[in-house]
Amino acid sequence: MMLPEGHGLHPGHPGLRGYIRFLNLDLGTLVRAQLPLFSDHCAIDSVDGLLLLREEDSAVRLLHPFTGDIAELPPLANLLPQLAPLLYNCPVPYRIRRLAGIVSASASFSSEAITVMLALHEVHHVAFATTLDQQWTLSSWKYQHGCPPPLSFQGKLHMSCYVLYSTVFEIFQIEPPVKDGMGSDYVLHPPKLIATVPEPHHAYLSGRV
Repeated sequence: MMLPEGHGLHPGHPGLRGYIRFLNLDLGTLVRAQLPLFSDHCAIDSVDGLLLLREEDSAVRLLHPFTGDIAELPPLANLLPQLAPLLYNCPVPYRIRRLAGIVSASASFSSEAITVMLALHEVHHVAFATTLDQQWTLSSWKYQHGCPPPLSFQGKLHMSCYVLYSTVFEIFQIEPPVKDGMGSDYVLHPPKLIATVPEPHHAYLSGRV
């Protein structure tokens, strides 16, 4: 997983000179990599060791930091109207960093394409696109307000939500989109309840970058 630097240094900050640190969760080892793309890209999120990057011209790319392999995804142009009030109030240099703070990403892989889901936490929608798409598709539904930002695990998004006036929390899972059975279109189903946890034993899901 990608490690935060602290002291106001974010991935792509000039003070890091293009370097970024990763922790191998299996071996417990630290690895530092230099990524030239950080000269004109900013990290939106880190997914299973891959970096989701946005270029200044709005291009979105999924990067393997050690092999340099890049997957191209559609620009965020059709999603920005959903986020405009949150982004355009920020000074231009901080807009992508602000975007990184309101997005949780997941990635899944098949023989056909890579699929990325973006949980847009401030508006409670989920968007998805594949490496074959021309634009992002926004969910017709919203996930529950009041939940912490979703956490990515094995290509799916997970979130925990407190049940009002009760002593339990519910754990929901959002699976990658599937074909609708009527053609080539993909459908993103609403969150699915996978567990109910008593409050004393519950800990909020917290994201890793």
